[in-house]
Amino acid sequence: MEIIKKLAGLFNSYILVMILLIGAYTLFVDVTKLKKREYIREMKIAKYISYFYIFGGLITFIAINIFM
Repeated sequence: MEIIKKLAGLFNSYILVMILLIGAYTLFVDVTKLKKREYIREMKIAKYISYFYIFGGLITFIAINIFM
């Protein structure tokens, strides 16, 4: 519970938007560039990282709002 309180102090709507934008940029721009250059392994890694940013940010935001 203490971790959630610390995260709540750092995590607001602005931070959520930034995390989602970073995830979306990585997914739509970086993954596309890596695919064009045929860096398949790096493209898959970038795709997983972007999904982690998007879903991790949303889950964290929802959890903070539920528990606080």
